Amino acid sequence: GVVDGFRQAARNALRTGFDGVEIHGANGYLIEQFLQSHTNVRTDQYGGSIENRARFLMEIMQAVIGVWGADRVGVRLSPYGVANDSGESDPMPLYTHVIKSLDPLGLAYLHFVEPRSSGAGRAEVNHQNVPSAMVLFRPIWNGVLISAGGFTGETAEAAIAAGHADAIAFGRIFISNPDLPRRLKHGFPLTPYNRATFYGGEEAGYTDYPVYGELERA
Repeated sequence: GVVDGFRQAARNALRTGFDGVEIHGANGYLIEQFLQSHTNVRTDQYGGSIENRARFLMEIMQAVIGVWGADRVGVRLSPYGVANDSGESDPMPLYTHVIKSLDPLGLAYLHFVEPRSSGAGRAEVNHQNVPSAMVLFRPIWNGVLISAGGFTGETAEAAIAAGHADAIAFGRIFISNPDLPRRLKHGFPLTPYNRATFYGGEEAGYTDYPVYGELERA
């Protein structure tokens, strides 16, 4: 029934006019709860072995691909992440299996949350001495790879130049810089964000940040 719910959501998105959908398998949400051994204590075909724990994700992917086609479907994962009490004791075997299972599907992209930014919530985090998901798993993923979490314009360029990722996604600094692509392209300074306003509230700290020219005039 839950897999059918994802299928129906995909149909709704298609009918509404979306360009594609991303399946959220990260950050301690339901799919990651199935993937990780410390939350998945089932004894049926969805629990126990890595293959069984990955079954839920793979069934969802097949359901959504059936609606959209693989080239309009992405998936987000957070290996070594610690958001919402998540965290696999030995992530490499689990995520190696998951990524190798996803790779033949021909997805639009695989999207990582880098471990250094995992578990932020309302607190500002930048975990040190943690692995890089894109560096670890790029060698076993043949499709488009997107990574997100704590990047600057310079580190994003470096990651792409090194071949670790094909694109970098930005979240926090996009909130406070609605013209972020232009600012990065031209080297304009960035407006700091106010994390306390990220979750809930009204327009303050969400839609009231000016673009660079308006800021200068002000």
